[in-house]
Amino acid sequence: MKTLVLCVDRDDDLGTKAGITGPIIGRQENIEAAQKLGLVDPEDVDTNSILSAVSLYDDLVKKGIEAEIATITGDQRVGFQSDLIITRQLENTLELVKPDRAILVSDGQEDEYIYPMISSRIKIDSVKRVFVRQSESLEGFYYLLVKSLKDVKIRTKWILPLSLFLVILGVLYLIPEIIAFQEEASANLEMLPRIGFFVILIVLGIYLIWWAYELDRKARAIARSMRQGSLAIPFALVSIMLV
Repeated sequence: MKTLVLCVDRDDDLGTKAGITGPIIGRQENIEAAQKLGLVDPEDVDTNSILSAVSLYDDLVKKGIEAEIATITGDQRVGFQSDLIITRQLENTLELVKPDRAILVSDGQEDEYIYPMISSRIKIDSVKRVFVRQSESLEGFYYLLVKSLKDVKIRTKWILPLSLFLVILGVLYLIPEIIAFQEEASANLEMLPRIGFFVILIVLGIYLIWWAYELDRKARAIARSMRQGSLAIPFALVSIMLV
């Protein structure tokens, strides 16, 4: 029975950062891919996942188990687009390798999305999760926090709900305050701090949305297109409206 050690890069860091196209089949090919990605971004967790998969593959071979290793990649647009690409690469890999079972190597973040796609096409005997050791100091925590907030995917996942909450909360409390402000002239001065507080909540929420989606960068891109008379301006405007 042949075992496939399978590593999945759902958001295609290998492609976007290192210019490597999946599927990557073979021990040496995966080592070279991990080295190339590691040189571009030494802290990318996919580097550790691939090397962990190689280590697992070596252990299987030492035990006399027929095995092969492969890494498949998705797309920056995580979701339907990336999963469609992963499915195609997986089917191509299974056709080439012809394994009887698979061992999935994962960083644990995308298991709930990846596992069903793979298990519906081949039997998965085991899932190996790769965790990168980090410093337990407070400085290490802040470093990880700052690094995570630089990731657009993480920002849109966690910051967007918070920003929407702030905007909605501010609006819900601001409207009654404004109505009361207009009706109670004698209490106007006492109400100003509360009104100011809710306005700050709304502004902060809007700013977080702007920051999470990097709308300033998109606005600059549209401005450049307008200066250059680009025909893509209408499409750019529509894309921002749909974000």
